[in-house]
Amino acid sequence: MKKIFQLMMIATLALLSNSCLEKGLKDLEVFEGKEINTVYVAHRYYGEDKIPVSGQPVVKQHLLQTKVVEKDAEKGVFTVDVIIPSNLPKSQVGKVVKENLVVMVVLSSAATIEPIGDAPKLGVPGNWSKPNQYTVRAADGSTQVWTITLRNI
Repeated sequence: MKKIFQLMMIATLALLSNSCLEKGLKDLEVFEGKEINTVYVAHRYYGEDKIPVSGQPVVKQHLLQTKVVEKDAEKGVFTVDVIIPSNLPKSQVGKVVKENLVVMVVLSSAATIEPIGDAPKLGVPGNWSKPNQYTVRAADGSTQVWTITLRNI
């Protein structure tokens, strides 16, 4: 029994003193991308259906069509025309307003985005009646200020 304990102690010490890392490992790539690649716009509303457990109306979201007017990474500008699609329920067509739209973006790999000033948070309804600015931070720490503008609603 004493020998088994000693062997287990030696094996444990050998495992603990061994490192997985070696000298001369290749450095991993740090992403420099700080670009907004795509902008999605949606209209969120309460549907007529009810949630069975709570009785609350179901929240629905409908993607609107967008057409890129200007996308310039050097200037940090992303402007889109927003078009109400034909498959949006007729009861909602007149309720699509710039002051209550949901905007979502696709960023460069490993980048993050934060609103500047009173710009709305992305992914929740916000005021898009004016251009809004965001800081996009690349994984390497560099930043780019972007202005997102929605037109023609």
